[in-house]
Amino acid sequence: MSLQSVVRALIGWPKPKRPRPSYTPDPEERLSSPVPWVADEVWTCWIDPDTSQPYHETLVSPGVIVVSEDDRQRARPESSHADKAAPHTDPENAARCFAALQTTPSSHTTTFSPLWPLCCGELAVLINAQGEGIDICEIEAAYGPLDRTYIEHLIHPAGRAKPAARRRFETRLSKDLQEMRRWGSFSGLMIFKCGTCGRHYVSTCTP
Repeated sequence: MSLQSVVRALIGWPKPKRPRPSYTPDPEERLSSPVPWVADEVWTCWIDPDTSQPYHETLVSPGVIVVSEDDRQRARPESSHADKAAPHTDPENAARCFAALQTTPSSHTTTFSPLWPLCCGELAVLINAQGEGIDICEIEAAYGPLDRTYIEHLIHPAGRAKPAARRRFETRLSKDLQEMRRWGSFSGLMIFKCGTCGRHYVSTCTP
C-alpha cells in the first residue's frame, strides 16, 4: 500500500472519481444540420471532419411513431403551449414525414431502426443520439427529469394497459437513464424535442 493510500485511509480523503465525458460539441465546432429533424449538435457528432465525403446511410430502417395523448400528458410542454391541443395527424401527413426522414443525407455514422416521434404534426428534433449531441444533464437541467417522457409505443401492446407492466418498463428505463447521466451515453437511447410545443421524448434505436 502506498503512503498516499495510507494517508487517504486515515483522514478520509475521497477517492478520485472517473471523469464524466461530455458529448456536446463546443459552439465554435458545431456544423449546421442539413435537415430540421436532426439538431446541429447531433449532426456535428455524425460528421468526421477528417473525411471529406460522407459515405454511410445515416438512418437505416427508421420508423415514425405518432405520439399518443398519454405521451403528451407525461411530457411537459413549454409554458407558451401549455393549453394547446395537438393538431390532428392524418395518415397522409405521417407518410410524408416518413418520406422526409428517408431523405436524410449521408454522414459518417449509421443509426439503425430509430423510432422517431411525430408530435404536433411534425418530426421531433433529435437532440441526443446514444449520448451524442446535447448532454442529457444539460437537457434535464433546463427541462426536468426525462424518466416519464418515453413514447408508450416502446411498451409491448399487451402491457400498455397493465399498471404492473408499465411500472416494470419505467423502472428499467429510469435505470438506463441513470447510467446515461453517469457516463454521458447509453446504447440504444435517443432523446427528441418537439420543435413546436417543446415536449421532450425518449425513444430508442438498435444499439
